[in-house]
Amino acid sequence: MDQIKRHKWLIGAIAIVLAFVYSLQSAPVEAYKIILNGSEIGFVSDKTIVENHVKSLVDDYSKNGLYEVEQLTTLTYELGLVAESDIVDPNTLSTLISNKMQYQLYGYQITIDGQPFYTLKTRAEADALLTKILNQYYLDGDMAQELNFLEDVQVSKIESTVNGISDFDTVWNAYENGKEELLTYKVEKGDTTWDIASRFGLSIDEIAAANKDQDLTRLQIGQVIKLNMPQEWINVRSTVQTIEDQPILAVTYYEKVDTMFVGDYKLKEEGSDGLKKVEVKTTYVNGIREHEQILSEEIVKEPTSTIMLTGTKWKEVAATGEFTNPTNGKVTSRFGTRWGRMHEGIDIGAPVGTAIRAADAGVVTSSQYITGYGYTVILDHGKGITTLYGHASELLVVVGQTVQKNELIARVGTSGSTTGACLHFEVRRNGTPIDPLPYLNY
Repeated sequence: MDQIKRHKWLIGAIAIVLAFVYSLQSAPVEAYKIILNGSEIGFVSDKTIVENHVKSLVDDYSKNGLYEVEQLTTLTYELGLVAESDIVDPNTLSTLISNKMQYQLYGYQITIDGQPFYTLKTRAEADALLTKILNQYYLDGDMAQELNFLEDVQVSKIESTVNGISDFDTVWNAYENGKEELLTYKVEKGDTTWDIASRFGLSIDEIAAANKDQDLTRLQIGQVIKLNMPQEWINVRSTVQTIEDQPILAVTYYEKVDTMFVGDYKLKEEGSDGLKKVEVKTTYVNGIREHEQILSEEIVKEPTSTIMLTGTKWKEVAATGEFTNPTNGKVTSRFGTRWGRMHEGIDIGAPVGTAIRAADAGVVTSSQYITGYGYTVILDHGKGITTLYGHASELLVVVGQTVQKNELIARVGTSGSTTGACLHFEVRRNGTPIDPLPYLNY
């Protein structure tokens, strides 16, 4: 009987222990309910586990902060008591969150007059690019300067993807290359800047502007010439205000005296340049001067005039009275009536640049451009005889200069009214034209 009692007591004790253990297992614990966009996905005892996982997702999506990312999914927590069995293990929780979280990547798009240009990662990058474009036209040390875009340039935050965003260097290179393809020409034998400009329908100024880094006065065979300036995506107008010291050039006056020969000069009174301070406002577009305005002038020093004595007496020359051929060539037009008009000399056809020489010794009485004749030299040989050399490309003597027979005085050209390269040669006796051919050997 006592044995049975002992067994009953043991059974009861075991039952009490089991009940206690069960009560411990089923007791509610404090946990956070995770709610994504209003939907419950589970419970977690420590919400930092969720926050750390969400942060790792954002870092991965934004390439560790290179891109601007916005979390679109709303994540909230509710603290409460739940059965321990309801708490989700970390691996399962990570999968649930990864599948449900949504993000949006943003970029900063540059637009030019409303048209998209490129999109950069951040506003700081977009602003830095525009600042770099402006600053390349900043002239250090100027008194005042404004830099502005000619176009309406804006930066806007837009939804994008990694593929829709460009890096800084790519956008800068696109800006530098411009909208149009660069056209070039390789210089060939005999080319001049004028020839190239005419061939492609350009002006000398346009070619010069596109080749500011080259010497166009001395073209070399094989030299590459730019034929256009690629149109800029973005144009910059810079306005510069400066105060400059500018000279006021002294005026030279000539006092004629009959005791000196024509072409001789002597200083009577030396003048000096003046000086003025000029406030100038200059406007440039992409570094090329567009407009200049003088705002004010202040004369610091007045100039004084230079007075030169110049002679009026002609030098005596030892003319032979016999002429030599003034250039090498063939007579293409004779003295006499031509096309209903009097042709007062002869035309001698020769290539441009051929030497023109004095037919006899004489004094230069004219060396200038004359309407119809073009660049012309006139020589006085004494005893009422003068010769004229027209249509030249280059004049090599000055008024008052004495030249000897066969001395180089000019070069054949096409200036004035002429149908081709030639020398127009005249002989005049007391101002009346006479036929030159009897005195020459053509």
